[in-house]
Amino acid sequence: MLGNEDGTFAPATGSPIQMPGVQPTLILMGDFLNHGKLDLVVMGNSSVFLPGNGDGTFQSAIPLTVYAQVGDFNGSGRLGIASAGGVAIQP
Repeated sequence: MLGNEDGTFAPATGSPIQMPGVQPTLILMGDFLNHGKLDLVVMGNSSVFLPGNGDGTFQSAIPLTVYAQVGDFNGSGRLGIASAGGVAIQP
Protein backbone atom coordinates (compact mmCIF):
# COMPACT_ATOMS: atom_id res chain seq x y z
CA MET A 1 0.00 0.00 0.00
CA LEU A 2 1.18 3.52 -0.73
CA GLY A 3 0.50 6.45 1.58
CA ASN A 4 -1.55 9.34 0.15
CA GLU A 5 -0.04 11.87 2.62
CA ASP A 6 -3.51 12.47 4.11
CA GLY A 7 -3.67 9.41 6.36
CA THR A 8 -5.20 7.16 3.70
CA PHE A 9 -3.63 4.50 1.50
CA ALA A 10 -3.85 3.41 -2.12
CA PRO A 11 -2.94 0.07 -3.72
CA ALA A 12 0.58 -0.04 -5.13
CA THR A 13 0.85 -0.75 -8.84
CA GLY A 14 1.41 -4.47 -9.29
CA SER A 15 0.57 -5.22 -5.65
CA PRO A 16 -0.46 -8.83 -5.01
CA ILE A 17 -3.04 -7.56 -2.51
CA GLN A 18 -6.24 -6.62 -4.30
CA MET A 19 -9.12 -4.92 -2.47
CA PRO A 20 -11.45 -3.47 -5.10
CA GLY A 21 -13.45 -0.52 -3.81
CA VAL A 22 -11.67 -0.32 -0.44
CA GLN A 23 -10.16 3.06 0.45
CA PRO A 24 -8.01 2.09 3.46
CA THR A 25 -7.51 4.41 6.42
CA LEU A 26 -6.19 1.82 8.91
CA ILE A 27 -4.20 -1.37 8.45
CA LEU A 28 -3.76 -3.80 11.37
CA MET A 29 -1.47 -6.82 11.41
CA GLY A 30 -1.66 -9.79 13.78
CA ASP A 31 -2.07 -13.54 13.98
CA PHE A 32 -5.87 -13.44 14.11
CA LEU A 33 -6.34 -17.12 13.19
CA ASN A 34 -3.73 -18.39 15.71
CA HIS A 35 -1.96 -20.24 12.90
CA GLY A 36 1.50 -18.74 13.36
CA LYS A 37 1.15 -16.44 10.33
CA LEU A 38 0.56 -12.70 10.17
CA ASP A 39 -2.87 -11.67 8.87
CA LEU A 40 -4.16 -8.22 7.87
CA VAL A 41 -7.29 -6.28 8.74
CA VAL A 42 -7.80 -3.29 6.44
CA MET A 43 -10.41 -0.71 7.44
CA GLY A 44 -11.74 2.29 5.56
CA ASN A 45 -14.90 2.95 3.59
CA SER A 46 -15.28 -0.83 3.83
CA SER A 47 -13.25 -3.35 5.81
CA VAL A 48 -11.63 -6.64 4.82
CA PHE A 49 -9.68 -9.46 6.47
CA LEU A 50 -6.78 -11.04 4.58
CA PRO A 51 -5.52 -14.35 6.03
CA GLY A 52 -1.74 -14.65 5.78
CA ASN A 53 0.03 -17.48 3.98
CA GLY A 54 3.21 -17.12 6.06
CA ASP A 55 5.40 -16.22 3.08
CA GLY A 56 4.53 -12.52 2.75
CA THR A 57 1.46 -13.17 0.61
CA PHE A 58 -2.20 -13.21 1.60
CA GLN A 59 -5.36 -15.07 0.65
CA SER A 60 -8.32 -13.32 -0.95
CA ALA A 61 -9.96 -10.53 1.03
CA ILE A 62 -12.92 -11.49 3.24
CA PRO A 63 -15.39 -8.59 3.66
CA LEU A 64 -16.16 -7.34 7.19
CA THR A 65 -18.73 -4.77 8.20
CA VAL A 66 -17.46 -1.20 7.82
CA TYR A 67 -16.38 -0.81 11.45
CA ALA A 68 -14.15 -3.49 12.99
CA GLN A 69 -12.34 -3.69 16.32
CA VAL A 70 -9.36 -5.85 17.28
CA GLY A 71 -8.93 -7.33 20.76
CA ASP A 72 -9.16 -10.44 22.96
CA PHE A 73 -12.94 -10.78 23.28
CA ASN A 74 -13.15 -14.20 24.93
CA GLY A 75 -10.16 -14.11 27.30
CA SER A 76 -8.20 -16.64 25.24
CA GLY A 77 -5.05 -14.49 25.16
CA ARG A 78 -5.31 -14.29 21.36
CA LEU A 79 -6.31 -11.47 19.05
CA GLY A 80 -9.78 -11.51 17.54
CA ILE A 81 -11.78 -9.29 15.18
CA ALA A 82 -15.23 -7.98 16.04
CA SER A 83 -17.50 -5.92 13.84
CA ALA A 84 -20.93 -4.34 14.13
CA GLY A 85 -22.47 -7.75 13.45
CA GLY A 86 -20.63 -9.42 16.39
CA VAL A 87 -17.33 -11.24 16.79
CA ALA A 88 -16.10 -12.19 13.34
CA ILE A 89 -12.94 -14.14 14.27
CA GLN A 90 -11.83 -15.21 17.75
CA PRO A 91 -9.53 -18.25 18.17
